Amino acid sequence: MKIKQMLFFSVALFLTAHAGVQDGSNIALEEIAQRSELIVAVRVIDQYSAWDELRREIYTYTTLEIEKSIKNPAARRQIQMCHLGGRVGDIESQVHGMPRFILDQRVIVFLGPYPDSETYGLIDWVKGVYRIENGSSGTEMVSGAGIESQPLESFVKTIADYLE
Repeated sequence: MKIKQMLFFSVALFLTAHAGVQDGSNIALEEIAQRSELIVAVRVIDQYSAWDELRREIYTYTTLEIEKSIKNPAARRQIQMCHLGGRVGDIESQVHGMPRFILDQRVIVFLGPYPDSETYGLIDWVKGVYRIENGSSGTEMVSGAGIESQPLESFVKTIADYLE
């Protein structure tokens, strides 16, 4: 069992390093923004999990519909994000620090590309995802790791300022 756990951890670190993803260490939002190839406000429109080719790891593939590009406009209206973990049949793989997404959820994601793929991975896992929700006054609010809940417009302006 320890060999499987070590193999899982090694594969996870290898894949996330190639996607520009970190292990959840404490880095600033500004650094995450600088390291991201793509920053977009999106809606989750589809999601499925599948085994890798060797049937050793489960990956979740999430289709995102772009509502607003914040850094580097995407060439398509929809993009696919991939991350470790998920459920296939009766088997579930959970990865500490990896966020979960639900259909129709709105988020801002900080993404890096997987090599030789049109699929993206999250930068700094949970710190690369910020939830968009309607506030009590009807204002769209953003919340996530390391930030106070704030209006969407303020959050987007902060990111734009970091990128200047």
